[in-house]
Amino acid sequence: MENTILTREQLYELVWSTPMIQLAKKYKISDNGLRKICKRMNIPTPSGAYWTKIKYNVSVKKEKLPQNYLGKNEVNLSEREDDELEGNSIISQRIRLVKSYKELDQSYFRVPERLTKPDRLIVTVRKTLINQKPSMVTNNIHAHNYIEELTISVSPKNVPRALRFLDTLIKLLRYRNHNVVVENSTTYAVIKDVKIEIALREKMRIERVKEKNWAWLTNKYFPTDTLIFKVDRYSHIREFVDGSERLEERLAEILADLELRAEMEIERRIRREKERIIEEESKRIARELRERKEKEIDNFKHLLKMFDRWHQARNLREYIKAVEETKNREGELSNDFKEWIQWANNKADWYDPLINQEDPLLGPLKPGLIEEKEERYGDYSF
Repeated sequence: MENTILTREQLYELVWSTPMIQLAKKYKISDNGLRKICKRMNIPTPSGAYWTKIKYNVSVKKEKLPQNYLGKNEVNLSEREDDELEGNSIISQRIRLVKSYKELDQSYFRVPERLTKPDRLIVTVRKTLINQKPSMVTNNIHAHNYIEELTISVSPKNVPRALRFLDTLIKLLRYRNHNVVVENSTTYAVIKDVKIEIALREKMRIERVKEKNWAWLTNKYFPTDTLIFKVDRYSHIREFVDGSERLEERLAEILADLELRAEMEIERRIRREKERIIEEESKRIARELRERKEKEIDNFKHLLKMFDRWHQARNLREYIKAVEETKNREGELSNDFKEWIQWANNKADWYDPLINQEDPLLGPLKPGLIEEKEERYGDYSF
């Protein structure tokens, strides 16, 4: 394994000269992971249409690299060894799983000629498919089930084959400690708590024909005897289709696909959980930092308030002393004034945060008391 350090400009040139999926094979990173790096580094990436135009020699325009970027300017990528280039691909993993199944009981991988001791899900759906009335929509030849039963859509001729195939697959999954369930009219293979949607249908040939006494063309559906086993519904759909090998001969491949999907989903969940924990931890740290800052500001405001009180108490004492000296010079130091001097000094001690003397009438100085009085009485002079 060799590490390669690429500058932002080098990575930009790389992603505009080589498709992401090929770069992912060269480096130990997924194409989606590489796109995320480009996004973080403000590197534009080409669309799929860009590579299609190049393939057909159509003129293309490369998006310029933004220059107003202030983030990290280098990225470290690990190159794969030659024997790793294909060894970790999904296809290679499927092949390894299929080979590992050779050590299992092979009777579970063989579809019998006759249905014997069918699974309860097969028993239930067989009754529906055998007893249901033909449908005009499907040209009277297509058997469906849309209720809480296994998802099967085949012509009546292929109902027995479809049931034998699904019965074998269900028993194989349970042999592997997995399960098959039907919920909300959808069939799932359940592997290690991961639900993977599955369905079996027959490929139909559509013809536009004119019905008797009708002025317009209608669709007619004709069976092809080709069965299709569909896995998943959305972005990771895979269909196993009858071809050189029939579905009955591809059970190991189907099982490997299902088990690999489950493993990948579990890994994705673990990865997402780790990301969630990291995100929550990041939020906690940010929250604690914010709270510390707010507390720090509150403490500093309190410090300023105590300083103001101390400063005002000190100025107040100087004022009282100045008044006393003035009255002494003027010979007006009466008993009432002496009492006022004592009262004023007591109030200074009450207001001074370093003394905090309790007032006989007002008690200890409570936060906001003086501010409330000032707001209530404004500039009124006593």
